[in-house]
Amino acid sequence: MVSLNYGNKITDIKAEVEISGYASTFNVLDHNYDVILPGAFISSAFEGESLDPKEVKLLWQHEAFSPMGTIEYLKQDEVGLYIRALICLGVQKGLEAYNLLKIGALKGFSVGIAVIDSYYATNIYGEKVRYIKRALLREVSIVTFPANIHATINKIEIREDNAQLPLRSENKNNFTDSQDLERLSKSIDGARAALSRHFLDSFP
Repeated sequence: MVSLNYGNKITDIKAEVEISGYASTFNVLDHNYDVILPGAFISSAFEGESLDPKEVKLLWQHEAFSPMGTIEYLKQDEVGLYIRALICLGVQKGLEAYNLLKIGALKGFSVGIAVIDSYYATNIYGEKVRYIKRALLREVSIVTFPANIHATINKIEIREDNAQLPLRSENKNNFTDSQDLERLSKSIDGARAALSRHFLDSFP
């Protein structure tokens, strides 16, 4: 949530975008010649086998200085590591990611890990492959080029908490239709532009 000064009015943006899919799939050779074995992930070196979403960050392109939301749910199943997360539209990277996701320019997940236990073996093609048995999951990123082609975002849905985004200083429009993504993003852009003009006018 972010507060914007728009026409002498303070407006809170309370919209978030829910995304979900597999952040990693097991037994798949990725572009880094790594294979993550089933059940390999842990989220804390001090909590055994558990996966705590609060311990794992949601980042933009593995950039530690670009968090863009929160992870709500993590689960390892027979396929891989399933994730449900919220992108915050009140931060610039979150809004950029949302706009790219909705047009299909982005769709990949990637995991940032610290490998705890692994071994190397040569596959049938003579390639040296690292098999990861245990890894500390530090972050999940939305990326342009995922190392694992099966790590993809398969759901995008907007959440709103009575988001009120004014189109003009004397008028407010309430956005309650969760499918009206285009109108919502344009209004956020307009509010952000108004904020920029406000600061420029404040410093002659």
